[in-house]
Amino acid sequence: CSAPISRRKVGDGHGDGHGHGAPRGMHRCRLCRAAGIEYTLLRVPMGCSDFSERPYSYADVPHDYELRHFQLAKEDTRMKASVAQGGTGPHGGFTRAAAERVPGRAPQIPLLQRALALSKRPLSLYASPWTAPGWLKRSGDVRGKSALRGQPGDRHHRTWANYFVRFLDEYARRNVTFWAVTAQNEPQGALLAPDAFPTVVFTAAQQRDFIARDLGPALARSAHATRVIIMDDQRSHLPAWA
Repeated sequence: CSAPISRRKVGDGHGDGHGHGAPRGMHRCRLCRAAGIEYTLLRVPMGCSDFSERPYSYADVPHDYELRHFQLAKEDTRMKASVAQGGTGPHGGFTRAAAERVPGRAPQIPLLQRALALSKRPLSLYASPWTAPGWLKRSGDVRGKSALRGQPGDRHHRTWANYFVRFLDEYARRNVTFWAVTAQNEPQGALLAPDAFPTVVFTAAQQRDFIARDLGPALARSAHATRVIIMDDQRSHLPAWA
């Protein structure tokens, strides 16, 4: 089973994996404890999501195709991940021992560690992007319905693929690794999303070509043994993507 990680869903007990309210004790039981469902696969947003309190990306400086200004946000360093030094699990994520070894400083509101503390088994993580930086999108905004600029294989798509690698690099520096990434959160469902939602629209053919020409090669050149998952969307779309 898997569950998404967000501040509301893990931090305060006000929501479950589907955004519905739940008492704190019941919520914790559902996530990772042996007495409940005992989740071992967790989904981490790559940048902002529709649950975020603000729109942002990790590369908001326009036309930074080399991603020289790429940096994680406070939502990552103070909520999702910490500065823990230790080993990772066999399928990415990290182990309880890694969460307990934080030399020199306390965790920075680390939600991943809080989820780990509820689990007796190593957790596997996968990351999903909701949006690219606005300057890589045709709309020029992280919010709203929009595809990437250009076509797969061009510098916009190459930069977006390298953005995935930089995300994995930054989390790896904090001893958090990922079993997989999805190529896009709800690439078709984005067409129905409210204007304030962070999205990127892909057709099946566009996502195929992006993975083949850009994301796949970028990951292959990287140091990360991370898998790619396609069609991170409603099951009703599956026949058109098969």
